[in-house]
Amino acid sequence: MLTEDKLTEIRAVLENATPQSRVYIGCDSQCYQDGQGVWHASYSTAVVVHNIDEHEVGHGARAFIETVRLVDYDQNKSKPFSRMMQECYLAVEAYQQLEEELLEYGVEIHLDINKSEVHGSNVAKNAAVGYATALTGRPVMIKPYAFAASFVADHGVRGKFERGPAPRHAGRH
Repeated sequence: MLTEDKLTEIRAVLENATPQSRVYIGCDSQCYQDGQGVWHASYSTAVVVHNIDEHEVGHGARAFIETVRLVDYDQNKSKPFSRMMQECYLAVEAYQQLEEELLEYGVEIHLDINKSEVHGSNVAKNAAVGYATALTGRPVMIKPYAFAASFVADHGVRGKFERGPAPRHAGRH
């Protein structure tokens, strides 16, 4: 669930976006085991607002990330059905939280699920795509077309958006 502060930030950006702008919502996760042997997952939900002008020219994007940690109930880590569905639930929940503001925009739901059965995430493909389509009525994309999940949310769950102090450059005081 997106926090009220995050929703306020996203709504402020949407207020200034043109009707041609597009919004992409996705989620990715990363598993880890705690000291007691219990499996958890960090889930990062990404909302990407792609600014597009009336001439269909893109003018950058804003990415918003919200991360939560939950227990991972998958018994078989090579077939992460529960975790893939939780990613789907969080992406759909973010859409539902912003649904009123998104009515005039092109929106896609991005799921970090692989179409190839060789990959474990494929185990949830039909259930997750069906769920997201039914609840949002928006196009649902999976890998390799799900960049909001596969890249933006992935960066969020791996802490790559964390900001530290600005690097010092040689010769600058």
